[in-house]
Amino acid sequence: MADNLDNIRVGQKAGFLEYVHVSEGVVVSFCEESNMAMWLSVKRVEDNSFVIATRVELRTWQARIYMALIKPFHRVIAPLCIRSALQQGKI
Repeated sequence: MADNLDNIRVGQKAGFLEYVHVSEGVVVSFCEESNMAMWLSVKRVEDNSFVIATRVELRTWQARIYMALIKPFHRVIAPLCIRSALQQGKI
């Protein structure tokens, strides 16, 4: 993360996410659409240890149904996506 922090600026985009806060220990990104808004935070707790947290604001009943369906799988899907990104050198 330290090497890449120099290349990250508030306002830049990474896929569908936009960086809204960048500091030495924390990077927060954000995206929104009409049904929901999402924040993704990555915090360094040790040299090679990070905490990843998400916050979702559900704005419609469609978003609530979607989250009810996907939430049970989130604990499985999220780590798989992170491992895949690490293996591909994306993070």
